[in-house]
Amino acid sequence: METESRIKVAVERTGMGPTELAKHLGVKRSAIYQWLDGSTKPNPENYIRLSIKAGVRVQWLVFGEEPVESPPEPDEKTLILLDIIKNASEEDKDERLQEVIDFARFKLAG
Repeated sequence: METESRIKVAVERTGMGPTELAKHLGVKRSAIYQWLDGSTKPNPENYIRLSIKAGVRVQWLVFGEEPVESPPEPDEKTLILLDIIKNASEEDKDERLQEVIDFARFKLAG
């Protein structure tokens, strides 16, 4: 399944239309449509926000890694990790997201 297909599944799982979801995520409605048609992808922060709202794992949303499901409400650690990514400079956001994902894989494996 391609990224835009996973994004479509995630958007559908929120139960929101593009306008409402865009408002919830703090993005323009056009951004949601661009994610859905594959012309752009969410930034790391929006991948996390969408995965939380949709109740899917960010690893599934970004990379297609199973399982799909995740807890619907973020715990304190998730919120701290989101804050780390949010406060990173633009050039560091992708690297911070990868570090968060690598850390999560490490914790799940051990």
